[in-house]
Amino acid sequence: MSYDKDIYFVNLPDNQVAEACMQKIDDYFSFLTRSGQLALWKTTYNAYYNSEIVGGQIYKTGSQNEYFNLNVNHFRSVLTTLKGMIEQQKLAFDSKATNTDVKSQAQAILSNGLLEYYAKEKSLEDYTSEGLESAIVLSEGWIFSGWNVQAGKIYGYHPETNAPIYEGDIVYQSYPPTQVVRDVTKRKPSENNWYILIDFVNKWDLMEQFPEYRAQLLDISNDNFENNKYRFYAAKHMEASNDDVPVFTLFHKKCPSVPNGKEIKFVNKDILLGNGALPYRHIPLRAITTSKHLASNFGYTLAYDLVIIQEALNITDSVIMTNLATYGCQNIISTRGANVSAESLSGGLNLIEYTPVEGGAPPAGLNLAEVPAPLFNHRGSLVQDIQLVSGINAVSRGDMSSLGKTMSGSAMALIQNMAIQYANSLQKSYIRTLGDIATDTIMILRDFAKVPRIAMISGIANRPYMKEFTGDDLDKINRVEIDVGNAMAQTLAGRVDLAEKYIQNGWAKSPQEYTQVLTTGRLDAVIEGAQRINLQIRQENEDLANGKGAIAIATDPHVEHIIGHSGLMDGLDARHNPDLMNAATAHVQEHINFLKTVDPMLLTILKQPVMQMPPPMPMGGPSGAPEMLDAAKPVEQKAQEINQPNLPESPIPLQ
Repeated sequence: MSYDKDIYFVNLPDNQVAEACMQKIDDYFSFLTRSGQLALWKTTYNAYYNSEIVGGQIYKTGSQNEYFNLNVNHFRSVLTTLKGMIEQQKLAFDSKATNTDVKSQAQAILSNGLLEYYAKEKSLEDYTSEGLESAIVLSEGWIFSGWNVQAGKIYGYHPETNAPIYEGDIVYQSYPPTQVVRDVTKRKPSENNWYILIDFVNKWDLMEQFPEYRAQLLDISNDNFENNKYRFYAAKHMEASNDDVPVFTLFHKKCPSVPNGKEIKFVNKDILLGNGALPYRHIPLRAITTSKHLASNFGYTLAYDLVIIQEALNITDSVIMTNLATYGCQNIISTRGANVSAESLSGGLNLIEYTPVEGGAPPAGLNLAEVPAPLFNHRGSLVQDIQLVSGINAVSRGDMSSLGKTMSGSAMALIQNMAIQYANSLQKSYIRTLGDIATDTIMILRDFAKVPRIAMISGIANRPYMKEFTGDDLDKINRVEIDVGNAMAQTLAGRVDLAEKYIQNGWAKSPQEYTQVLTTGRLDAVIEGAQRINLQIRQENEDLANGKGAIAIATDPHVEHIIGHSGLMDGLDARHNPDLMNAATAHVQEHINFLKTVDPMLLTILKQPVMQMPPPMPMGGPSGAPEMLDAAKPVEQKAQEINQPNLPESPIPLQ
């Protein structure tokens, strides 16, 4: 080692830093080998892909190939069931803005649409699925989000070299724990200051990008046995050489000793491809773990507990299989001198004659293939242990035979839910990591997406449309959270129940909205209209507060606008602002006037109340109808209708 030990290794000059980084990689793999961690990962990996490794067949072992090995892979079945349970939960992105103004809320909607686009079109879902599987089998799955300057469309050419300039785009990559080098002396992953990621790149591509290293790259061995120490590959994948060479990228976080952070890319100690400041706000590398180890930098997975039971099950099945394969074809035992030939026993429907021998028994089948019942009982116990340790019950695996015929669907659903709760720690890690990756995605777009670009995002009624944006269109978003969908919406019965409730409450207003809720459980079509109205009201409130005014039209949802604008006048500041109060009151009156004057049929179609007064009745009422009373003096008016009696005249004149 020729590098200076008195300087922090990432701050070494270019001619020494790659060698120091290579030493860190060697130290990491030395620890993995010495501690047994690498052997443990290989054990769980080989058990998970056992059928592929053994060629999908019963294989023989022993000095004379006398043992028949049968591996029924409950280990993989349970782990894939666990993965499916985690991924079946419906997740939705929920972007959080710095405040609640209209621009921020509109950016949140755009952010959610972009994340859906990157999840599907840019394979983020695939990489998180790979990371989840790696976490289940190997205790850790890592996902990196980075910016590739050579991705996207060409938007110009370099004025001197005429090389194409790309708009750039986000790229994702998943890594197993062997390809994420770190400081193993740290107790928690959060304490790591640096990581070294190991990728495999075609060396001919590297020669085009770095022609100054062409000779050194040509000299690098293509020996896959050497390169695959960084990867989990079955032996058959290691036979042929290829043109890929390992490329190492170190990321160091920003800290007092490295204030700008570091990104260093190299192939070996002599080929340094780049050395500069960390271009990201933080290292955009996230880990999914089944559970955290209390005193280790690595995760812990239930696969460690299950693989031992699976090995015992393999031995048990192999003993049974060996016995059946060796003695399954029945032998015949006969007394010497009984004159029974092998030819007479071949085939079927033969009349076999024999000579009785004094003291001997007639020929009979020798049954050596019978397997003791305790052996089968032990096998059943091992399968049960795998399910108990993992928390993945028979219902989750599709086996209803052990539950009886009388168990109700609700009881089965409860058992299924218990299995999901058992996997709660993994689900939390998965959701948290997905939220962190989504936040990284938005932050990277904010910092690097300077050129307008187009993405296809979901619009009205979940129909896709093209949207142009830049990073500035996301400057109000500061984090992304993950909403877990309703588990009931994952079943047809649950979706039917939800759809009927939306109809009953008037939330689903069209057959299309009902159908979408029924088929997908998504509420986009149901809430999209209300969301759009809410943004419009917020925008008008901001315009009124800024003195710009607002305009009402006949087809507005007037009741919602009146309630929304009334909220603007609730604050004490607004009440002491005559201009704002007058403008808001006048605008509310516009909506009231529309409710009084718009065609009642149109208001009915828009589900708005009709406030128009009926036309006044003519005096005397319509023909054949009684005359209306005077609302002012109804008693006096009615009294006048009473016929007074004819009284006699007084003989005495009145004075």
